[in-house]
Amino acid sequence: IRCCHERMGGAGKGEDLSTLTRVYRKKIRILELSAKDSKDERKGVEQILSAVEDALLDRHVEANMKEELTQKKEETLRKLEWVRRMDDAKEETANGDRMFQEGNFAAAIQFYNKAEAADSKAERADAYLLYSNRSACFIEMKRGRQALADAERCVELKPDWHTAHMLKGRAHEVLGEDWKMLESCLRAYELKEEDKNNLAMLRDCLVKLVCEGGRQRQAPLPELMERLREDEEVKKILRDPKVLAILQAIHERKDASLLIATLQSDLAMCGKLAKLYHAGGLGI
Repeated sequence: IRCCHERMGGAGKGEDLSTLTRVYRKKIRILELSAKDSKDERKGVEQILSAVEDALLDRHVEANMKEELTQKKEETLRKLEWVRRMDDAKEETANGDRMFQEGNFAAAIQFYNKAEAADSKAERADAYLLYSNRSACFIEMKRGRQALADAERCVELKPDWHTAHMLKGRAHEVLGEDWKMLESCLRAYELKEEDKNNLAMLRDCLVKLVCEGGRQRQAPLPELMERLREDEEVKKILRDPKVLAILQAIHERKDASLLIATLQSDLAMCGKLAKLYHAGGLGI
């Protein structure tokens, strides 16, 4: 660009103006490509804006490029405003995370609220973490409805993340909604069977439901087995000798003590038994 100006002197020829215009376009394009790969997106967008403004102020640039540059400036300003909001959301989320780690849940929620205001459409790739962490804060403060709302938003943004479903389960636990807790934890179990925290939640929930007699229909064992074998996943569970022993104890002796003992001593069995219970397979 400097060379073009030096060659043109005061008034440039048409060929020189065309060359200068192409150089400006190339510079802006290079900056756009660099911004995509830059770790500091904000700096990259600011550099693009500066180049566009320089071109707009340059009287030697071809007139037909001025309208294009004006549109580019408007687009870049919108992009810069978006990047600044995303940076603000990132910063406020980090502040919230720090407060959360320190156990200051009320302060953490305030920072997460600011982050949400900056990124109200959850456009950041990791926006789901804001809702998961704020949900955890609400759970710690026993504010179940708000915890559940954030957990559901987290599930919406990251449906295959098992932790989001666990948070839903914990929120339902705060609200005393045991059956819904079971369903949420089972969804987390489907996504990650080996998670011990989720298995412990399933155990506690199932023990409570069994002891309180929640949502089960008594049926003769042969009829129950026939119905359950229609479900492929349940069919696999029924091949486990431990499960068969528990079913026989319940249906033949009306004794749930083996079930309770298994839940309390064998964490790995909790997921299978919870799934069977949910399918109506324990008949308690």
